[in-house]
Amino acid sequence: MQGIHPGSSTGTILLLDDEFAILETSKMMLELLGYTVTGLTSAQMAIKTLQESQAFDLILTDLDMPDMDGREFAREARKLVNGIPVVVVSGYVLDEEEWSTDFDGILTKPFRVQDLKSKVDEFIVN
Repeated sequence: MQGIHPGSSTGTILLLDDEFAILETSKMMLELLGYTVTGLTSAQMAIKTLQESQAFDLILTDLDMPDMDGREFAREARKLVNGIPVVVVSGYVLDEEEWSTDFDGILTKPFRVQDLKSKVDEFIVN
């Protein structure tokens, strides 16, 4: 992991993906980098988590989920935590017009740990 220093980053991230394997892999990458991560597979669970604790610096969310899509989740999350940055993590290729209304950034799947760190660093300054 050239240019990546394990454990050197700080910040608290809410990670949402309905695919457990992707969630766990992404969570592991973020924790390896030093972030504190709450990983969930349900948008409804994520909303409940935000109602109970708003101590997150960033939200990373999948776009296509069964209980609530990423756009709707982003809108609901911002009602609970004003100004929180929300980045969509998607396997779809989206142009800026398609995501910029609801999200602050996009990370395209599949991604490398360097891509993940670069995107998170846009929103959490260490």
